[in-house]
Amino acid sequence: MTPPGAEAWRFRCVRCGGEVPVARGTPGQRPTCAGCGATYDCENGIISVGAAVSERDYPVEMHQLVAAVEEEHFWFSARNRVILSTMRRVLGPLEGKRLLDVGCGSGFVLSALEHAGLQVAGTDMHGQRLVRARTRIRGPLLCSNAATLPFFDDFDLVGLFDVIEHTADDAEVLRQARLVLRPGGHVVVTAPAGTHAWTRFDEVIGHKRRYDRRSLADALARGGFRVRHASYFNCLPHVAQRLHRRFARAVHDSSTPAVEIVRQTLRVPPEPLNTLFGWAMRLETPLRVLPFVTGGSLIAIGERAD
Repeated sequence: MTPPGAEAWRFRCVRCGGEVPVARGTPGQRPTCAGCGATYDCENGIISVGAAVSERDYPVEMHQLVAAVEEEHFWFSARNRVILSTMRRVLGPLEGKRLLDVGCGSGFVLSALEHAGLQVAGTDMHGQRLVRARTRIRGPLLCSNAATLPFFDDFDLVGLFDVIEHTADDAEVLRQARLVLRPGGHVVVTAPAGTHAWTRFDEVIGHKRRYDRRSLADALARGGFRVRHASYFNCLPHVAQRLHRRFARAVHDSSTPAVEIVRQTLRVPPEPLNTLFGWAMRLETPLRVLPFVTGGSLIAIGERAD
């Protein structure tokens, strides 16, 4: 990724560290390193960097279930609104800035960011999720692990949207994000909140932890960021969600299949509840600045510390 506003994109060769240009408008063309001549597979507009990964922590069935509900379930669209409104309030105008979405999944958040005027690229270690993302966004997509990001420091922003809770070392993932940011760049993180809200759903979906405001801020600091913002969201619907999960916890036992737990937890609420919960998340905006307000999710923005 060259200077802001330029159309060219690039990534770092995993063999020699050289520059690999990404041509636009040439589907299927194999990117080639300008330094060592290494080539990278490109299928369906998705560039493969590195070896295939295990599906253990996030099985295919899990992300298929998420993809099936994210366009209808109030929480996913509401999270997009929270991300964009928080970024604009803290960072100002977003148009033209370059953003890398690490763990972009099926591209639901990334698509909203691209439509907001950002120049976007995405990475995910699950190729099947990127196939869906390719139908939603125009920017480059790389199949790559978040633990080692094959990029130069070309980005204004890095997004980690409900990603770091899946990782063994959240601070290391944040340090990797810092390495691909320009000086003064920012990371935007969302994560599940409330250790008290831990259920078997967290276990089967591959969560390693949930956060509170302090622990998320601490992870950012350990990753090399100065915290500019940290607040809860999903405050009002969270009460109903906690009751639902508490009931589910009483029903689920060790014999309940993981896929069934995810299916029940992510079931789209019936109308008019789904719409009402969406409006509740719009109305809670003024409450998020209050220090005593908590919710089911957190959003934080950190500035690269130099």
